[in-house]
Amino acid sequence: MTTTPDIELYQEKASRTLLGVLVDVSHSMSNSWHNKDGKKLPRIEVVKETLNRKLKEEQMRRRTKHYNLDSMDVFCLGMGFRFPMYIERDILTCEQEQPLEKQEKTMLIDLICDLLALCEILPSAEKLEDFKERLNQKWQQCTKDVLDQSVIVEDVYADLVDYVHAALYDTAAQKHHRSLRYQLSRRKLPHGFGWLSRLLEEWAKYKDEKIMTTAQIAATQYADEVFRKTNNDFTNNSANYAAIITRYLDRFIQSYTASTLQAFALGFTPSEIVDDLDEKQALWLAERIYVELDGEVRKHIELTIKYHQQKLLLAKQSISASLDKKELNRLTKRFVQKYGWDHLKPLIEDTVYNMVSQHFESQAKKSFPHWIRLASAREVVRPLPTVSHMLPNIIEEHIYSEEVMFGATPLRQALDRAAIRFIDEAYKDHKKVLLIISDGEFREEAEVMVSANLLKRRGVTIITCLIHNRNLLSRIVSGPGKEWPSGAKRMLEIASEIPEQNDMPDNPNQKRLARTLMGKKLCYQINHSTILDEVIDTVFEESTSLANDTPQIASPKKRKKRSSGVKNAVN
Repeated sequence: MTTTPDIELYQEKASRTLLGVLVDVSHSMSNSWHNKDGKKLPRIEVVKETLNRKLKEEQMRRRTKHYNLDSMDVFCLGMGFRFPMYIERDILTCEQEQPLEKQEKTMLIDLICDLLALCEILPSAEKLEDFKERLNQKWQQCTKDVLDQSVIVEDVYADLVDYVHAALYDTAAQKHHRSLRYQLSRRKLPHGFGWLSRLLEEWAKYKDEKIMTTAQIAATQYADEVFRKTNNDFTNNSANYAAIITRYLDRFIQSYTASTLQAFALGFTPSEIVDDLDEKQALWLAERIYVELDGEVRKHIELTIKYHQQKLLLAKQSISASLDKKELNRLTKRFVQKYGWDHLKPLIEDTVYNMVSQHFESQAKKSFPHWIRLASAREVVRPLPTVSHMLPNIIEEHIYSEEVMFGATPLRQALDRAAIRFIDEAYKDHKKVLLIISDGEFREEAEVMVSANLLKRRGVTIITCLIHNRNLLSRIVSGPGKEWPSGAKRMLEIASEIPEQNDMPDNPNQKRLARTLMGKKLCYQINHSTILDEVIDTVFEESTSLANDTPQIASPKKRKKRSSGVKNAVN
Protein backbone atom coordinates (compact mmCIF):
# COMPACT_ATOMS: atom_id res chain seq x y z
CA MET A 1 0.00 0.00 0.00
CA THR A 2 1.36 3.41 -0.95
CA THR A 3 2.71 5.54 1.88
CA THR A 4 2.27 9.30 1.76
CA PRO A 5 5.47 11.02 2.94
CA ASP A 6 5.47 14.48 4.47
CA ILE A 7 7.40 16.43 1.87
CA GLU A 8 7.79 19.97 0.67
CA LEU A 9 5.66 20.26 -2.42
CA TYR A 10 7.75 23.12 -3.76
CA GLN A 11 11.05 24.56 -2.65
CA GLU A 12 10.16 28.21 -2.35
CA LYS A 13 8.13 29.26 0.68
CA ALA A 14 4.81 30.91 -0.12
CA SER A 15 2.14 32.36 2.11
CA ARG A 16 -0.73 31.06 -0.02
CA THR A 17 -1.47 27.90 -1.97
CA LEU A 18 -3.45 27.40 -5.17
CA LEU A 19 -4.82 23.85 -5.20
CA GLY A 20 -6.30 22.47 -8.39
CA VAL A 21 -8.19 19.16 -8.50
CA LEU A 22 -8.89 17.31 -11.77
CA VAL A 23 -11.45 14.53 -11.34
CA ASP A 24 -11.93 11.91 -14.02
CA VAL A 25 -15.67 11.32 -14.50
CA SER A 26 -15.24 9.11 -17.58
CA HIS A 27 -16.86 5.72 -18.09
CA SER A 28 -14.34 3.78 -15.98
CA MET A 29 -15.36 5.82 -12.92
CA SER A 30 -18.81 4.19 -12.97
CA ASN A 31 -17.33 0.86 -11.82
CA SER A 32 -18.05 -0.21 -8.24
CA TRP A 33 -15.64 0.66 -5.46
CA HIS A 34 -15.69 0.59 -1.64
CA ASN A 35 -16.17 3.80 0.32
CA LYS A 36 -14.83 4.46 3.82
CA ASP A 37 -17.63 2.43 5.42
CA GLY A 38 -17.11 -0.53 3.11
CA LYS A 39 -20.23 0.20 1.05
CA LYS A 40 -20.01 -0.44 -2.68
CA LEU A 41 -20.53 2.69 -4.76
CA PRO A 42 -19.48 3.89 -8.21
CA ARG A 43 -15.90 5.18 -8.04
CA ILE A 44 -16.91 8.75 -8.79
CA GLU A 45 -19.33 8.75 -5.86
CA VAL A 46 -16.61 7.51 -3.50
CA VAL A 47 -14.34 10.29 -4.76
CA LYS A 48 -17.15 12.81 -4.33
CA GLU A 49 -17.91 11.58 -0.83
CA THR A 50 -14.22 11.69 0.16
CA LEU A 51 -13.44 15.11 -1.31
CA ASN A 52 -16.51 16.73 0.24
CA ARG A 53 -15.85 15.15 3.62
CA LYS A 54 -12.16 16.10 3.67
CA LEU A 55 -13.05 19.65 2.65
CA LYS A 56 -15.33 20.01 5.68
CA GLU A 57 -12.76 18.41 7.99
CA GLU A 58 -10.01 20.74 6.79
CA GLN A 59 -12.16 23.82 7.19
CA MET A 60 -12.97 22.74 10.74
CA ARG A 61 -9.30 21.90 11.48
CA ARG A 62 -8.15 25.34 10.36
CA ARG A 63 -10.77 27.06 12.48
CA THR A 64 -9.95 24.95 15.54
CA LYS A 65 -6.16 25.46 15.27
CA HIS A 66 -6.53 29.14 14.27
CA TYR A 67 -4.70 28.73 10.97
CA ASN A 68 -5.07 31.38 8.31
CA LEU A 69 -8.32 30.26 6.71
CA ASP A 70 -7.62 32.21 3.53
CA SER A 71 -4.18 30.65 2.91
CA MET A 72 -5.51 28.30 0.21
CA ASP A 73 -7.46 28.93 -3.00
CA VAL A 74 -9.13 26.01 -4.77
CA PHE A 75 -10.50 25.06 -8.16
CA CYS A 76 -11.93 21.72 -9.27
CA LEU A 77 -12.59 20.42 -12.79
CA GLY A 78 -14.47 17.31 -13.89
CA MET A 79 -13.39 15.75 -17.19
CA GLY A 80 -15.59 13.40 -19.15
CA PHE A 81 -19.10 14.89 -18.94
CA ARG A 82 -21.66 14.09 -21.60
CA PHE A 83 -23.70 16.79 -23.30
CA PRO A 84 -26.48 16.29 -25.87
CA MET A 85 -26.30 18.55 -28.92
CA TYR A 86 -29.01 19.08 -31.52
CA ILE A 87 -27.80 20.11 -34.96
CA GLU A 88 -30.30 21.81 -37.25
CA ARG A 89 -29.07 22.22 -40.81
CA ASP A 90 -30.34 25.22 -42.72
CA ILE A 91 -30.61 25.71 -46.42
CA LEU A 92 -30.28 29.07 -48.08
CA THR A 93 -32.94 29.88 -50.63
CA CYS A 94 -33.46 33.36 -52.11
CA GLU A 95 -31.22 34.76 -49.40
CA GLN A 96 -33.51 33.45 -46.65
CA GLU A 97 -32.71 30.69 -44.16
CA GLN A 98 -35.22 27.88 -44.06
CA PRO A 99 -34.79 25.36 -41.21
CA LEU A 100 -35.17 21.71 -42.06
CA GLU A 101 -37.91 19.75 -40.38
CA LYS A 102 -35.54 17.27 -38.70
CA GLN A 103 -32.82 17.86 -36.13
CA GLU A 104 -29.77 15.65 -35.77
CA LYS A 105 -28.90 14.66 -32.22
CA THR A 106 -25.29 14.02 -31.29
CA MET A 107 -23.58 13.52 -27.94
CA LEU A 108 -20.50 15.40 -26.81
CA ILE A 109 -18.72 12.96 -24.48
CA ASP A 110 -15.57 14.83 -23.43
CA LEU A 111 -16.89 18.01 -21.88
CA ILE A 112 -14.90 19.62 -19.05
CA CYS A 113 -17.06 21.09 -16.31
CA ASP A 114 -15.98 23.51 -13.59
CA LEU A 115 -17.27 21.57 -10.57
CA LEU A 116 -17.15 24.50 -8.15
CA ALA A 117 -19.20 26.52 -10.65
CA LEU A 118 -21.63 23.62 -10.97
CA CYS A 119 -21.95 23.42 -7.16
CA GLU A 120 -22.73 27.13 -7.10
CA ILE A 121 -25.26 26.85 -9.92
CA LEU A 122 -27.02 23.87 -8.38
CA PRO A 123 -29.07 24.74 -5.31
CA SER A 124 -27.70 22.99 -2.26
CA ALA A 125 -29.83 20.57 -0.23
CA GLU A 126 -29.91 23.13 2.58
CA LYS A 127 -30.99 25.90 0.22
CA LEU A 128 -33.72 23.71 -1.28
CA GLU A 129 -35.06 22.81 2.16
CA ASP A 130 -34.99 26.48 3.15
CA PHE A 131 -36.85 27.35 -0.05
CA LYS A 132 -39.49 24.64 0.51
CA GLU A 133 -40.10 25.82 4.07
CA ARG A 134 -40.41 29.43 2.94
CA LEU A 135 -42.71 28.43 0.09
CA ASN A 136 -44.86 26.42 2.48
CA GLN A 137 -45.16 29.44 4.77
CA LYS A 138 -45.96 31.66 1.77
CA TRP A 139 -48.63 29.23 0.56
CA GLN A 140 -50.23 29.14 4.01
CA GLN A 141 -50.14 32.92 4.17
CA CYS A 142 -51.76 33.31 0.73
CA THR A 143 -54.43 30.67 1.32
CA LYS A 144 -55.11 31.30 5.01
CA ASP A 145 -58.38 33.18 4.53
CA VAL A 146 -59.72 30.51 2.16
CA LEU A 147 -58.76 27.43 4.15
CA ASP A 148 -59.61 29.02 7.50
CA GLN A 149 -63.25 28.74 6.48
CA SER A 150 -62.93 25.11 7.49
CA VAL A 151 -61.48 25.82 10.94
CA ILE A 152 -63.69 24.75 13.85
CA VAL A 153 -62.20 25.54 17.24
CA GLU A 154 -64.87 24.24 19.60
CA ASP A 155 -64.84 20.75 21.07
CA VAL A 156 -67.29 19.14 18.66
CA TYR A 157 -66.81 15.68 20.20
CA ALA A 158 -67.91 16.86 23.64
CA ASP A 159 -70.75 18.91 22.14
CA LEU A 160 -72.12 15.92 20.22
CA VAL A 161 -71.79 13.48 23.12
CA ASP A 162 -73.33 15.92 25.61
CA TYR A 163 -76.28 16.70 23.36
CA VAL A 164 -77.11 13.07 22.48
CA HIS A 165 -76.73 11.97 26.11
CA ALA A 166 -78.81 14.85 27.49
CA ALA A 167 -81.52 14.57 24.82
CA LEU A 168 -81.92 10.81 25.21
CA TYR A 169 -81.89 10.92 28.99
CA ASP A 170 -84.13 13.95 29.42
CA THR A 171 -86.84 12.88 26.97
CA ALA A 172 -86.83 9.26 28.14
CA ALA A 173 -86.82 10.24 31.84
CA GLN A 174 -89.68 12.72 31.34
CA LYS A 175 -91.78 10.10 29.57
CA HIS A 176 -90.91 7.50 32.18
CA HIS A 177 -91.77 9.81 35.07
CA ARG A 178 -95.18 10.58 33.53
CA SER A 179 -96.11 6.90 33.22
CA LEU A 180 -98.78 5.36 35.51
CA ARG A 181 -96.45 2.69 36.87
CA TYR A 182 -93.87 5.30 37.88
CA GLN A 183 -96.61 7.41 39.51
CA LEU A 184 -97.82 4.36 41.47
CA SER A 185 -94.25 3.63 42.58
CA ARG A 186 -94.13 7.07 44.17
CA ARG A 187 -97.45 6.62 46.10
CA LYS A 188 -98.17 4.81 49.36
CA LEU A 189 -100.43 1.87 48.56
CA PRO A 190 -103.10 0.49 50.97
CA HIS A 191 -102.13 -1.98 53.67
CA GLY A 192 -101.56 -5.43 52.24
CA PHE A 193 -100.09 -4.11 48.94
CA GLY A 194 -96.56 -3.59 50.25
CA TRP A 195 -95.17 -6.27 47.96
CA LEU A 196 -96.61 -4.38 44.95
CA SER A 197 -95.12 -1.13 46.17
CA ARG A 198 -91.69 -2.78 46.43
CA LEU A 199 -91.98 -4.23 42.91
CA LEU A 200 -92.95 -0.84 41.46
CA GLU A 201 -90.10 0.91 43.24
CA GLU A 202 -87.59 -1.67 41.97
CA TRP A 203 -88.96 -1.32 38.45
CA ALA A 204 -88.77 2.50 38.57
CA LYS A 205 -85.17 2.36 39.81
CA TYR A 206 -84.22 -0.18 37.11
CA LYS A 207 -85.86 1.99 34.43
CA ASP A 208 -83.98 5.10 35.61
CA GLU A 209 -80.67 3.25 35.55
CA LYS A 210 -81.40 1.77 32.12
CA ILE A 211 -82.22 5.22 30.73
CA MET A 212 -79.04 6.69 32.23
CA THR A 213 -76.78 3.85 30.99
CA THR A 214 -78.36 3.58 27.55
CA ALA A 215 -78.18 7.33 26.97
CA GLN A 216 -74.55 7.46 28.03
CA ILE A 217 -73.46 4.43 25.97
CA ALA A 218 -75.47 5.45 22.91
CA ALA A 219 -74.05 8.98 22.94
CA THR A 220 -70.43 7.81 23.25
CA GLN A 221 -70.85 5.03 20.69
CA TYR A 222 -72.44 7.38 18.17
CA ALA A 223 -69.64 9.93 18.45
CA ASP A 224 -66.93 7.24 18.38
CA GLU A 225 -68.40 5.49 15.35
CA VAL A 226 -68.82 8.75 13.46
CA PHE A 227 -65.20 9.63 14.28
CA ARG A 228 -63.90 6.22 13.19
CA LYS A 229 -65.82 6.29 9.94
CA THR A 230 -64.74 9.86 9.22
CA ASN A 231 -61.11 9.05 9.93
CA ASN A 232 -61.16 5.81 7.93
CA ASP A 233 -63.00 7.29 4.96
CA PHE A 234 -60.76 10.34 4.67
CA THR A 235 -57.65 8.20 5.12
CA ASN A 236 -58.77 5.67 2.52
CA ASN A 237 -59.67 8.43 0.06
CA SER A 238 -56.47 10.43 0.57
CA ALA A 239 -55.22 9.51 -2.90
CA ASN A 240 -58.43 10.84 -4.48
CA TYR A 241 -58.21 14.09 -2.53
CA ALA A 242 -54.51 14.43 -3.43
CA ALA A 243 -55.46 13.93 -7.09
CA ILE A 244 -57.90 16.85 -6.85
CA ILE A 245 -55.18 19.08 -5.37
CA THR A 246 -52.67 17.93 -7.99
CA ARG A 247 -55.09 18.57 -10.85
CA TYR A 248 -55.43 22.22 -9.89
CA LEU A 249 -51.81 22.91 -8.89
CA ASP A 250 -49.73 20.77 -11.24
CA ARG A 251 -49.25 23.27 -14.06
CA PHE A 252 -48.83 26.19 -11.66
CA ILE A 253 -46.11 24.43 -9.61
CA GLN A 254 -44.39 23.06 -12.72
CA SER A 255 -44.05 26.55 -14.18
CA TYR A 256 -43.03 28.03 -10.85
CA THR A 257 -40.32 25.44 -10.11
CA ALA A 258 -38.85 25.86 -13.60
CA SER A 259 -38.48 29.61 -13.10
CA THR A 260 -37.26 29.02 -9.55
CA LEU A 261 -34.41 26.73 -10.66
CA GLN A 262 -33.41 29.30 -13.25
CA ALA A 263 -33.38 31.96 -10.54
CA PHE A 264 -31.24 29.72 -8.30
CA ALA A 265 -28.77 29.26 -11.16
CA LEU A 266 -28.53 33.05 -11.50
CA GLY A 267 -27.76 33.42 -7.79
CA PHE A 268 -31.05 34.67 -6.34
CA THR A 269 -31.83 33.77 -2.71
CA PRO A 270 -34.78 31.64 -1.52
CA SER A 271 -36.45 34.66 0.08
CA GLU A 272 -36.25 36.66 -3.17
CA ILE A 273 -37.68 33.77 -5.17
CA VAL A 274 -40.53 33.08 -2.76
CA ASP A 275 -41.49 36.76 -2.72
CA ASP A 276 -42.05 36.48 -6.48
CA LEU A 277 -44.87 33.92 -6.07
CA ASP A 278 -48.07 34.94 -7.88
CA GLU A 279 -50.30 35.40 -4.82
CA LYS A 280 -53.49 36.08 -6.80
CA GLN A 281 -53.10 32.90 -8.79
CA ALA A 282 -52.31 30.92 -5.61
CA LEU A 283 -55.43 32.34 -3.92
CA TRP A 284 -57.65 31.53 -6.90
CA LEU A 285 -56.35 27.94 -7.01
CA ALA A 286 -56.85 27.58 -3.24
CA GLU A 287 -60.48 28.66 -3.63
CA ARG A 288 -61.08 26.06 -6.34
CA ILE A 289 -59.47 23.35 -4.21
CA TYR A 290 -61.50 24.36 -1.15
CA VAL A 291 -64.81 24.30 -3.04
CA GLU A 292 -64.20 20.83 -4.48
CA LEU A 293 -62.88 19.32 -1.25
CA ASP A 294 -65.69 20.87 0.74
CA GLY A 295 -68.09 19.13 -1.64
CA GLU A 296 -66.37 15.83 -0.77
CA VAL A 297 -66.82 16.60 2.93
CA ARG A 298 -70.52 17.28 2.45
CA LYS A 299 -70.99 13.96 0.61
CA HIS A 300 -69.38 12.21 3.55
CA ILE A 301 -71.67 14.01 6.00
CA GLU A 302 -74.81 12.76 4.24
CA LEU A 303 -73.57 9.17 4.16
CA THR A 304 -72.49 9.30 7.80
CA ILE A 305 -75.82 10.65 9.02
CA LYS A 306 -77.82 8.03 7.12
CA TYR A 307 -75.68 5.13 8.32
CA HIS A 308 -75.06 5.93 12.00
CA GLN A 309 -78.40 7.49 12.91
CA GLN A 310 -80.02 4.16 12.18
CA LYS A 311 -78.08 2.64 15.10
CA LEU A 312 -78.92 5.62 17.28
CA LEU A 313 -82.60 5.13 16.44
CA LEU A 314 -82.56 1.63 17.98
CA ALA A 315 -81.12 2.97 21.24
CA LYS A 316 -83.68 5.76 21.27
CA GLN A 317 -86.53 3.33 20.81
CA SER A 318 -85.26 1.01 23.57
CA ILE A 319 -85.78 3.72 26.20
CA SER A 320 -88.66 5.56 24.48
CA ALA A 321 -86.59 8.71 24.00
CA SER A 322 -86.70 11.33 21.28
CA LEU A 323 -84.09 13.51 19.53
CA ASP A 324 -84.26 16.84 17.71
CA LYS A 325 -83.19 15.60 14.28
CA LYS A 326 -82.32 19.07 13.06
CA GLU A 327 -79.99 19.73 16.01
CA LEU A 328 -78.49 16.25 15.76
CA ASN A 329 -77.75 16.77 12.06
CA ARG A 330 -76.20 20.17 12.75
CA LEU A 331 -73.86 18.82 15.43
CA THR A 332 -72.97 15.72 13.36
CA LYS A 333 -72.20 17.96 10.40
CA ARG A 334 -69.89 20.13 12.51
CA PHE A 335 -68.27 16.99 13.89
CA VAL A 336 -67.52 15.54 10.45
CA GLN A 337 -66.42 18.90 9.06
CA LYS A 338 -63.88 19.40 11.83
CA TYR A 339 -62.29 15.97 11.67
CA GLY A 340 -62.54 15.82 7.89
CA TRP A 341 -60.72 19.11 7.46
CA ASP A 342 -58.28 18.20 10.22
CA HIS A 343 -57.25 15.47 7.79
CA LEU A 344 -57.49 17.52 4.59
CA LYS A 345 -55.53 20.62 5.62
CA PRO A 346 -52.25 18.78 6.33
CA LEU A 347 -52.93 16.67 3.23
CA ILE A 348 -53.01 19.86 1.14
CA GLU A 349 -49.74 21.06 2.71
CA ASP A 350 -48.03 17.69 2.24
CA THR A 351 -49.26 17.37 -1.34
CA VAL A 352 -48.04 20.84 -2.25
CA TYR A 353 -44.67 20.14 -0.58
CA ASN A 354 -44.30 16.79 -2.36
CA MET A 355 -45.33 18.29 -5.70
CA VAL A 356 -42.68 20.99 -5.34
CA SER A 357 -40.05 18.33 -4.53
CA GLN A 358 -41.08 16.12 -7.46
CA HIS A 359 -41.18 18.99 -9.93
CA PHE A 360 -37.84 20.25 -8.66
CA GLU A 361 -36.31 16.86 -9.37
CA SER A 362 -37.98 16.59 -12.77
CA GLN A 363 -37.07 20.13 -13.82
CA ALA A 364 -33.53 19.72 -12.46
CA LYS A 365 -33.05 16.62 -14.60
CA LYS A 366 -34.13 18.57 -17.69
CA SER A 367 -31.89 21.50 -16.73
CA PHE A 368 -28.70 19.48 -16.12
CA PRO A 369 -27.35 19.77 -19.68
CA HIS A 370 -27.84 23.54 -19.56
CA TRP A 371 -26.22 23.83 -16.12
CA ILE A 372 -23.26 21.67 -17.09
CA ARG A 373 -22.75 23.69 -20.27
CA LEU A 374 -23.00 26.89 -18.25
CA ALA A 375 -20.50 25.63 -15.66
CA SER A 376 -18.12 24.42 -18.38
CA ALA A 377 -17.83 27.99 -19.65
CA ARG A 378 -16.76 29.38 -16.26
CA GLU A 379 -13.35 29.52 -14.59
CA VAL A 380 -13.93 29.58 -10.85
CA VAL A 381 -11.28 29.82 -8.12
CA ARG A 382 -12.48 30.19 -4.55
CA PRO A 383 -10.85 30.63 -1.13
CA LEU A 384 -11.06 27.36 0.80
CA PRO A 385 -13.46 28.67 3.52
CA THR A 386 -16.06 29.69 0.91
CA VAL A 387 -16.24 26.29 -0.81
CA SER A 388 -19.26 24.29 0.31
CA HIS A 389 -18.63 21.20 -1.86
CA MET A 390 -16.02 20.00 -4.34
CA LEU A 391 -18.59 17.89 -6.19
CA PRO A 392 -22.38 18.34 -6.16
CA ASN A 393 -24.31 16.43 -3.49
CA ILE A 394 -27.86 17.25 -4.61
CA ILE A 395 -30.19 15.02 -6.70
CA GLU A 396 -27.26 12.62 -7.04
CA GLU A 397 -29.15 9.86 -8.83
CA HIS A 398 -29.39 12.16 -11.87
CA ILE A 399 -25.97 13.83 -11.68
CA TYR A 400 -23.94 10.66 -11.21
CA SER A 401 -25.51 8.81 -14.12
CA GLU A 402 -24.71 7.98 -17.74
CA GLU A 403 -26.98 10.77 -18.90
CA VAL A 404 -24.50 13.47 -17.85
CA MET A 405 -21.28 11.64 -16.82
CA PHE A 406 -19.11 8.70 -17.84
CA GLY A 407 -17.88 9.90 -21.22
CA ALA A 408 -14.25 10.09 -22.45
CA THR A 409 -11.22 11.59 -20.60
CA PRO A 410 -10.07 14.93 -22.12
CA LEU A 411 -7.01 15.29 -19.85
CA ARG A 412 -5.06 17.56 -22.21
CA GLN A 413 -7.89 20.08 -22.36
CA ALA A 414 -8.34 19.82 -18.59
CA LEU A 415 -4.61 20.54 -18.05
CA ASP A 416 -4.93 23.54 -20.34
CA ARG A 417 -7.92 24.79 -18.34
CA ALA A 418 -5.92 24.32 -15.14
CA ALA A 419 -2.92 26.12 -16.67
CA ILE A 420 -5.05 29.22 -17.30
CA ARG A 421 -5.50 29.52 -13.55
CA PHE A 422 -1.96 28.56 -12.54
CA ILE A 423 -0.25 31.11 -14.81
CA ASP A 424 -2.70 33.90 -13.94
CA GLU A 425 -0.82 36.92 -12.54
CA ALA A 426 -3.18 36.92 -9.55
CA TYR A 427 -1.56 33.68 -8.37
CA LYS A 428 2.08 34.27 -9.29
CA ASP A 429 3.16 34.25 -5.62
CA HIS A 430 1.10 31.17 -4.69
CA LYS A 431 2.50 27.72 -4.12
CA LYS A 432 0.76 25.64 -6.81
CA VAL A 433 -0.44 22.06 -6.44
CA LEU A 434 -2.45 20.02 -8.95
CA LEU A 435 -4.16 16.79 -7.84
CA ILE A 436 -5.23 14.49 -10.68
CA ILE A 437 -7.60 11.59 -9.92
CA SER A 438 -7.86 9.22 -12.88
CA ASP A 439 -7.11 5.75 -14.26
CA GLY A 440 -4.82 7.25 -16.90
CA GLU A 441 -6.91 5.97 -19.79
CA PHE A 442 -6.88 9.05 -22.02
CA ARG A 443 -5.98 9.92 -25.60
CA GLU A 444 -3.41 12.43 -26.87
CA GLU A 445 -0.60 11.09 -24.69
CA ALA A 446 2.13 13.26 -26.24
CA GLU A 447 0.11 16.46 -25.93
CA VAL A 448 -0.73 15.62 -22.29
CA MET A 449 2.95 15.23 -21.43
CA VAL A 450 3.79 18.56 -23.07
CA SER A 451 1.12 20.35 -21.02
CA ALA A 452 2.14 18.56 -17.80
CA ASN A 453 5.84 19.33 -18.27
CA LEU A 454 5.10 23.00 -18.96
CA LEU A 455 3.11 23.22 -15.76
CA LYS A 456 5.86 21.55 -13.74
CA ARG A 457 8.44 23.96 -15.17
CA ARG A 458 6.18 26.78 -14.00
CA GLY A 459 6.45 25.45 -10.44
CA VAL A 460 3.24 23.42 -10.31
CA THR A 461 3.58 20.27 -8.20
CA ILE A 462 1.49 17.53 -9.83
CA ILE A 463 0.24 14.71 -7.60
CA THR A 464 -1.45 11.86 -9.44
CA CYS A 465 -3.91 9.47 -7.82
CA LEU A 466 -4.10 6.29 -9.85
CA ILE A 467 -7.22 4.16 -9.95
CA HIS A 468 -6.72 0.61 -11.20
CA ASN A 469 -8.13 -2.86 -10.59
CA ARG A 470 -4.69 -4.36 -9.98
CA ASN A 471 -2.54 -3.53 -6.97
CA LEU A 472 0.40 -1.82 -8.73
CA LEU A 473 1.82 0.62 -6.18
CA SER A 474 2.62 -0.41 -2.63
CA ARG A 475 5.16 2.41 -2.19
CA ILE A 476 6.28 5.52 -4.00
CA VAL A 477 8.56 4.73 -6.94
CA SER A 478 10.65 6.55 -9.52
CA GLY A 479 9.69 4.37 -12.48
CA PRO A 480 6.98 1.94 -13.62
CA GLY A 481 7.06 -1.83 -13.35
CA LYS A 482 7.62 -3.94 -16.46
CA GLU A 483 4.05 -5.17 -16.71
CA TRP A 484 2.28 -1.97 -15.77
CA PRO A 485 -0.63 -1.05 -18.09
CA SER A 486 -0.24 2.04 -20.22
CA GLY A 487 -2.66 4.14 -18.14
CA ALA A 488 -0.69 3.57 -14.94
CA LYS A 489 2.58 4.43 -16.73
CA ARG A 490 1.07 7.70 -17.95
CA MET A 491 -0.10 8.68 -14.46
CA LEU A 492 3.38 7.99 -13.05
CA GLU A 493 5.06 9.97 -15.81
CA ILE A 494 2.77 12.97 -15.31
CA ALA A 495 3.51 13.15 -11.57
CA SER A 496 6.15 15.49 -10.17
CA GLU A 497 9.32 14.17 -8.58
CA ILE A 498 9.95 14.71 -4.88
CA PRO A 499 12.36 17.66 -4.93
CA GLU A 500 15.68 17.91 -3.18
CA GLN A 501 15.37 19.80 0.10
CA ASN A 502 17.50 22.87 0.56
CA ASP A 503 17.81 22.39 4.32
CA MET A 504 18.53 18.75 5.11
CA PRO A 505 17.47 17.60 8.60
CA ASP A 506 20.18 17.11 11.23
CA ASN A 507 18.85 13.74 12.36
CA PRO A 508 20.81 11.05 10.46
CA ASN A 509 17.80 8.78 9.99
CA GLN A 510 15.66 11.60 8.68
CA LYS A 511 18.50 12.78 6.44
CA ARG A 512 18.90 9.28 4.99
CA LEU A 513 15.13 9.04 4.41
CA ALA A 514 15.07 12.44 2.71
CA ARG A 515 17.82 11.34 0.31
CA THR A 516 15.97 8.06 -0.34
CA LEU A 517 12.78 9.93 -1.30
CA MET A 518 14.47 12.35 -3.71
CA GLY A 519 13.58 11.60 -7.32
CA LYS A 520 10.58 9.48 -6.43
CA LYS A 521 7.30 10.28 -8.14
CA LEU A 522 4.29 11.79 -6.37
CA CYS A 523 2.00 9.07 -7.68
CA TYR A 524 -0.30 7.10 -5.38
CA GLN A 525 -2.69 4.29 -6.09
CA ILE A 526 -5.98 5.06 -4.36
CA ASN A 527 -7.79 1.74 -4.44
CA HIS A 528 -9.58 2.72 -1.24
CA SER A 529 -11.01 6.05 -0.06
CA THR A 530 -8.74 5.94 3.02
CA ILE A 531 -5.64 6.32 0.82
CA LEU A 532 -7.22 9.29 -0.93
CA ASP A 533 -7.92 10.69 2.55
CA GLU A 534 -4.22 10.54 3.37
CA VAL A 535 -3.10 12.13 0.10
CA ILE A 536 -5.48 15.04 0.64
CA ASP A 537 -4.38 15.34 4.28
CA THR A 538 -0.76 15.64 3.10
CA VAL A 539 -1.64 18.44 0.69
CA PHE A 540 -3.65 20.35 3.28
CA GLU A 541 -1.06 19.91 6.04
CA GLU A 542 1.77 21.12 3.81
CA SER A 543 -0.30 24.17 2.97
CA THR A 544 -0.98 25.17 6.58
CA SER A 545 2.58 24.52 7.73
CA LEU A 546 4.09 26.61 4.93
CA ALA A 547 1.55 29.33 5.57
CA ASN A 548 2.68 29.43 9.19
CA ASP A 549 6.40 29.28 8.16
CA THR A 550 7.12 26.02 9.97
CA PRO A 551 10.18 24.09 8.69
CA GLN A 552 9.37 20.81 6.94
CA ILE A 553 11.10 17.49 7.64
CA ALA A 554 10.69 14.67 5.19
CA SER A 555 9.45 11.61 7.02
CA PRO A 556 6.95 8.83 6.36
CA LYS A 557 3.43 9.70 7.35
CA LYS A 558 2.34 7.67 10.36
CA ARG A 559 -0.85 5.78 9.78
CA LYS A 560 -3.03 3.41 11.66
CA LYS A 561 -2.39 -0.20 10.84
CA ARG A 562 -5.00 -1.64 8.51
CA SER A 563 -5.66 -5.12 7.30
CA SER A 564 -3.89 -6.24 4.14
CA GLY A 565 -7.25 -6.77 2.52
CA VAL A 566 -7.71 -3.01 2.09
CA LYS A 567 -5.20 -3.07 -0.78
CA ASN A 568 -7.47 -5.19 -2.87
CA ALA A 569 -10.68 -3.37 -2.11
CA VAL A 570 -11.39 -2.64 -5.76
CA ASN A 571 -14.07 -4.57 -7.57
